[in-house]
Amino acid sequence: MARLRLTGVLGTSLIALLALGSLVIRGESLVEETAAMAVVVLVLVVFFGLGAYGERFAKGGTSYW
Repeated sequence: MARLRLTGVLGTSLIALLALGSLVIRGESLVEETAAMAVVVLVLVVFFGLGAYGERFAKGGTSYW
């Protein structure tokens, strides 16, 4: 399960980098688009992190580690 979660995070990061690269090629406003991408990636990381914590907690563990 941890491998699947890691693959998801890496895949999300790769998609964000590709999107950012396409914005640079098109010459969009880099600062605004970077900030928007950072927010999206942060939300996804928090979402997956909380999901992992909840999964661990549901199995009787008291901490993420």
